[in-house]
Amino acid sequence: LFVFRGDAKIEDFPGNYSDFRAYEDSVIIENRNVKNKAHDSDTNKNSWKTEDSSAKLSYLEQKEYKSLEKEIKKLEEKHREIQLKFTASDLTGEVIDSLSIELKEISHAIETKTERWFELSARLEG
Repeated sequence: LFVFRGDAKIEDFPGNYSDFRAYEDSVIIENRNVKNKAHDSDTNKNSWKTEDSSAKLSYLEQKEYKSLEKEIKKLEEKHREIQLKFTASDLTGEVIDSLSIELKEISHAIETKTERWFELSARLEG
């Protein structure tokens, strides 16, 4: 079977016309699949870009990031002050208990705020 492709191109196809049509249909389907895969990979690339751009901090998160540093410093200073109060010799049991509770709360707040600061810092660096 001779197949005229145009632009003076002639191919010799081994088989009859039905075989040729089946072959051509399968080639068309393969080309569509290749195009769809290429489109999917382009879509994946674009979705990666949107994920990357979403990794940037929002305005509120930027404000939070800046304020967290100040808050952590203040909490650390307060933590040191409470630790110094423990060195006093005239502490009663009630004062020690209240200072211990306050110290525990401040330590927890420092830990929580530091974790959040690290999260925002990691997102900021990308």
